[in-house]
Amino acid sequence: MSSRISWMLNVLLATLLVGAIWKMSRPTQAAVAEASAFDTSSSIIEVMQGIVDPSADFIWDAVSYDVTAAGVKENIPKTPAEWLAVRRNALQLLEATNLLKIGGRRVAPATDIPGWIKEPVAPSDLAHPAIQAMIDGDPAEFGRHAQDLANGALLAIRAVDARSVDSLFTAGDVIDKACETCHLKYWYPDGSKPAESLSRKNGKKK
Repeated sequence: MSSRISWMLNVLLATLLVGAIWKMSRPTQAAVAEASAFDTSSSIIEVMQGIVDPSADFIWDAVSYDVTAAGVKENIPKTPAEWLAVRRNALQLLEATNLLKIGGRRVAPATDIPGWIKEPVAPSDLAHPAIQAMIDGDPAEFGRHAQDLANGALLAIRAVDARSVDSLFTAGDVIDKACETCHLKYWYPDGSKPAESLSRKNGKKK
């Protein structure tokens, strides 16, 4: 066998070997799909109570006015650290809306969570199965409500970057309207707000 033929065979064998190794190491379509799949094991209520509520509360409390006997006390971000804290919570709120848009998420936890405090349920509140049916029946509408909340969070981020107290207060109003509009659709459609529902009192978010 000539050296040229021997060299060509070696090249061919090396090529076949590299191809076989690459094929063996390449992830299958199923593996890629599994790795990129969203985990929706957390319920909507868990996302709301764990991320949305505390983040929205922080934004509302960042610009507040307490009316006392001594007058009106203004609470606004002043230091870079205080502004950054507001931005961090606005970003968390924004990303939480992406979680809410993912389909296949249950409204409520499948089982009770130790230490989890359930919100009071009024007689006029929709039951969780009814809410689930509404969302499953028209997920696009639920997504639009989530986007309204996202828009408020984006306004809050821009207000922080501009160091605008007035714009941050306006963003809080947009967030409040998005929350209440969604709640009136899926939580208490007859307009009877639960005692612990979000509302503005004395110019301050509660």
